[in-house]
Amino acid sequence: MHNRSGFGLRELAQKILCLFSLTGSVSAETPSGGAVSPAPLAEKFRQARTLAESDHCAQAIPLLREIAESSTAGELAGQSARLLLDCDKRTQNYPQLEQDANKLCAISSLRSDTDFQRICAAIESGVVRRNMELIEKAGDFRKAAELALAFVKQHPDDPKLDELYYNSAVLLDRAGDAERAQRTRSLLLLSRPTSALAPRALFANCQRYAQIGAADRAAWCFEEYARRWPSMGNETEGAFVALQAALRLRVSRGDSVHAEQDLDQFQKLYGGRQQHHRAMAELFLFTALVYENPALYKKLEAHLRQYLKTFGPVGGAHAEIIATTRLAELLWERSCPVPMVDGICLSRRASAEPSSQKSLSGFTKRAAPLVQEVQALCARVIGLSRGLSNSGADASKSADDPPSPDAVRIQRAKDAVDRVNLILSDLEYEHSSPSHP
Repeated sequence: MHNRSGFGLRELAQKILCLFSLTGSVSAETPSGGAVSPAPLAEKFRQARTLAESDHCAQAIPLLREIAESSTAGELAGQSARLLLDCDKRTQNYPQLEQDANKLCAISSLRSDTDFQRICAAIESGVVRRNMELIEKAGDFRKAAELALAFVKQHPDDPKLDELYYNSAVLLDRAGDAERAQRTRSLLLLSRPTSALAPRALFANCQRYAQIGAADRAAWCFEEYARRWPSMGNETEGAFVALQAALRLRVSRGDSVHAEQDLDQFQKLYGGRQQHHRAMAELFLFTALVYENPALYKKLEAHLRQYLKTFGPVGGAHAEIIATTRLAELLWERSCPVPMVDGICLSRRASAEPSSQKSLSGFTKRAAPLVQEVQALCARVIGLSRGLSNSGADASKSADDPPSPDAVRIQRAKDAVDRVNLILSDLEYEHSSPSHP
């Protein structure tokens, strides 16, 4: 009984082994039209991966595409899809990359993987940017911008959203739609405030406000730029330019409070740097214009004195002449205790008389210390004027060409010298009059 039982077990074991052998043979010989077994797919994947890693993507792509699109490949489908898209990108076959991405990214089993979703989004974003470039080269700037903005609307979390917004704004500007370009840059600033492109976007918006005459808004915008990125830029862009633009706009609006704040900020950032002393001097002198109001003449006088004390020759002879002349004019007017008449210090009674009698009587005595200071300032201007030249003039320019900045500065200095000579003439007239007190 025991022996028979042992023989039966050995016979059964041989039959089971035979069955496994037959099953393997049948599986290996499954017709190509039926379901593909995992064993050949795994082998194909190993072949494809080896080819891809050895930079033979052209041979790997058909194998990878077959596995990626197979409904029975399981995890191999996801791995193959990634390798396929990578090979398309490495071979720079962008039309094929777009076609493969459109097909594979629509397969639900693949899209269930969050990493693969990110890959699809990145490829779609790249395809959009490439199509933008092609459309831009064709000259249709508006269409290229619309393509990017439509993508952004569908993918608000795209990692390169700021780049798409910024490039769209540039294209809209080139298409002549400056208003929409400005709004697009504002969207970039709202959605990606810390983007590396945010400073450029804000600066472009500030320039836009200034161009259309929105002075207060432009000034605020430039000030905001300097506040957020005080150390960014150089002498041609960034906070250095933004603060100067803001201050000039504030001065043009007569806003002395904000102009002073902008000047203080500029001085803190750049006043201590040797290479910026000339710019600091020019900006300081320009700020004096905001005080050109009789109610602010005391501030104007103090500002000009501070300029001459702090900067003096640093701003150049022409600037020193202009500042010194304006200070002399203020003191000349202040030296007369009554309102002057055509530069002459006349009494109120005499100023109402016919002009033929004004030269004979009615002079009012001026404050001697102020007159002495005026004389010293005028002498300084006359001395500086001897160093002026016509070096800023360009003889090659036609009469219709705008003057150069140097020519403008020299002419302003010469005008100031003429005004000083006018003061000296008035002073001589008053002193030579028999009725002068």
